[in-house]
Amino acid sequence: MLKNKMPRYKDLDAQTKTLYDQNYGDDARIAYFYARKIKSCRPWLILSATVAVMSFAALAVATTLPSKPPQIIVIILGGLLGGSAATAFMLGVSSAVNVWRRSRLGKCASMPQTLIRWGNGLSFTEEDDIELLEAMASHGYRMTRVSALGDYRFERSQRAGILYTADISDIKAKTEEFDQYKEIFEAGGWTYVCSAGTVHYFVAPLGTTSIYTDKSGVAQKYERLRSKNVWVAVVGAVITGACIAAITLLANTGDHATLASVLYIVAGGTFGLGIASAYGVYLSHRKSKV
Repeated sequence: MLKNKMPRYKDLDAQTKTLYDQNYGDDARIAYFYARKIKSCRPWLILSATVAVMSFAALAVATTLPSKPPQIIVIILGGLLGGSAATAFMLGVSSAVNVWRRSRLGKCASMPQTLIRWGNGLSFTEEDDIELLEAMASHGYRMTRVSALGDYRFERSQRAGILYTADISDIKAKTEEFDQYKEIFEAGGWTYVCSAGTVHYFVAPLGTTSIYTDKSGVAQKYERLRSKNVWVAVVGAVITGACIAAITLLANTGDHATLASVLYIVAGGTFGLGIASAYGVYLSHRKSKV
């Protein structure tokens, strides 16, 4: 249900590619990217909205019971409600924006010099983020930098068919060790673009061989990504536990409704973050075993 059945642009059959070329011309690849994103959002949007409604109903029932439910139950339900509702909202907005962007292709008299696009995160859909960068290059925008939050910055350039890759390393940029690390990619035809922490992006002409030519290299890459997700999941669990302890302490020492409400929100948010990071750990582990 949740798997996007639309193939990636590079795997399209000739007939579909021709159809997009006829309708969108030079913007065929970015148009297909938007169409694929719109379709991939639908099942997640339905799932998130369903979880939000069910969590809200369960939370409403729990608060009307004669005896108060355990704090952990309220926090879990609150985390599910807040996280799923926020996810459904963002997916709905994302789908609407992508529909609008696709409708505007070829109709703008001038193109902005800079653009910002949000990725899905390398922990979840690395291939989709890379496809975004390559589609934007074909649209006439090259990535210049990326933030730790996952927003990509682009600048206007010549349309180009190029390849991107992202590598997860223990080496930080702007160090002597990083210069040596970068030379390995350059020797393989890959040019350094930018970094976000220890995630480094490289670009190369079409036809360039992947820097990872064996399964062990790919496995090590995703093992490093898994370690980062484990760290985030642990931090989320610790903060959630601290909030639960504080809420319990406040309940025993008097009326602190405002502070307790804030702690509920924080606990719910960090619980959702921990769940997302745990899912990222699972995906990274699965990729490392391929």
